[in-house]
Amino acid sequence: MPSPIVTATLFGLKGDNLKLLTQNSKMKKAKIKTFDFAIPAWSSEATGIKTCPGADWNKCGKICYARDGRYRMKSTQNAMEARLAITQKVDFVDIMSSEINEKLKRNPKGFNLRMHSSGDFYHRVYLLKWTALAIKYPMVTFYAYTKMVPFFRGHTLPPNMTVVFSYGGKFDNQITYGDRHAKVFPSVYALRKAGYTDASVNDTVAANPKIRRLGLVYHGRYYRSKVKPTLGLD
Repeated sequence: MPSPIVTATLFGLKGDNLKLLTQNSKMKKAKIKTFDFAIPAWSSEATGIKTCPGADWNKCGKICYARDGRYRMKSTQNAMEARLAITQKVDFVDIMSSEINEKLKRNPKGFNLRMHSSGDFYHRVYLLKWTALAIKYPMVTFYAYTKMVPFFRGHTLPPNMTVVFSYGGKFDNQITYGDRHAKVFPSVYALRKAGYTDASVNDTVAANPKIRRLGLVYHGRYYRSKVKPTLGLD
């Protein structure tokens, strides 16, 4: 199997420039050190793999924030494609372990790791790999927004791994009131009025399993054009 450096080179990156764990501006504001692992949103342009198989195009795909702005930069696209290729390797857990170990040297008490600011759990085997990592690193909090609700029915998560079911997908009807879940709103006022906790600015909110109802203010692809999306805007 190709090494991460070889995989990166295939996508026009220098191997030492491929960062598996990164930080976006939202994560840099978090009180707890937070890193992110991102793969292509919706699908891979290189392989055609459906990376968000639970997403609905009309409700989510065409307005997805992760298909706009800096996510469309060639360097960003290449990096996400390279990470996706690495997730399919049999030694993905070992590769990620090396990256996590490096982060733990600077953050020995642990940190938060968001699985997918872009993309989702595209296969059950892929979910099992992340579950294995969470079991291996109990000092790290693993968290994710996901539309793949069926994958988690009957799947036991370790105590340091939590997911938030995100409305706007094919399995919305399987999300129950008691599930941790997130909805998109047109404003902070609207989400608070509905009884949701604002997760738009501080990503630490999503990592806290005690917070059950998360609200996100829409700032995606149609925000600047003032076209109101059809998804989740109560």
